[in-house]
This record gives sequence, structure tokens and C-alpha cells, in this order.
Amino acid sequence: MPLVNGKLHKLVRALLIGAVLVGCAVYSVVAQPATVVRVYIEPDCTICENWQEDMRDAGFFLKVKEMRDISSVKRQLGVTEELEGCLTAIVQNYVIEGHVPVRVINRLLREKPLVRGLALPLNTIDGIDNDYERQSRRNIVYSFRTDGSEPVPYFSGPVNVEWRK
Repeated sequence: MPLVNGKLHKLVRALLIGAVLVGCAVYSVVAQPATVVRVYIEPDCTICENWQEDMRDAGFFLKVKEMRDISSVKRQLGVTEELEGCLTAIVQNYVIEGHVPVRVINRLLREKPLVRGLALPLNTIDGIDNDYERQSRRNIVYSFRTDGSEPVPYFSGPVNVEWRK
């Protein structure tokens, strides 16, 4: 009988250790703080509100600063006029210009390419389009650097609403 008890003791011990390890792993995933995103927007932009909602729904924590003119912020961060979008954001030292969909931002954060950021320029969506749903269907998202090199398509193609998330 002592052998059975010894095996049982080892089994119970192994199960307890496993449960503790699983508990720690779950806690570390759940306890991760939300990724902070600094967002610069001009007041009264309703489509920017939709983008912000998508970001929050995806678990990002937004610190929003409204400014009458954000062009100086854009230039300081290396965004050229040709790359300009509606808003400018910074997430983990990457610049996000325009309404770059959450899914593409998550891809950027996973892949960690050596770029300054991503841009969805207004000129790729036929000028200013106040319909967020329409805007999110016609995208060419560019990666860009600040060394003077040409922006490179990071994602392009027909998309649907689910692509945003």
C-alpha cells in the first residue's frame, strides 16, 4: 500500500504544480496592461470617433488630445503631406497616420518591422470621406520611414467591415 500512496502523492503533487503554473500563465495574460495609444485629432471628427471605438474594443487604452491643427505633430513624427490622414497616433513608438484598421495595427505590433509607422492617406480613399464604413473598404495602408525613402504598401486590397477588427 505505501507504493500506491507514494504514486498517488506524486500524482497529486504534479497536478497541483501544473494547476499553479496554468494559473500563473492565465494571470499573466489577463493582467497584461492595455497598450497605450496617444491619439492626436482635430475636434468634431466623427469618423475619428469610430476609429477610436474600434481601438478601444480591441483592448487599446487611448489618450486623446484634441488640437485645432495637428500638422506640426505630423511633421515632427515624420509624416509627409502625401501620407496625411485624419488623425495621428503613436503606439509602441510606431506612428499610425489615418484610420489604419485595428487588424493591421495588430499585425504591425506582432511583426515589429523596422519602419517609422503606417499610414492610410486620405488620397487613397478619394479625399475626405465622412462615411467610416465606406472608408474602411478602400484601403492601401503604407509603411513609411523617415529616411526619405518611398512609402511601401503594407496592406492593400478589397476589404469588408470585419477587416477593421
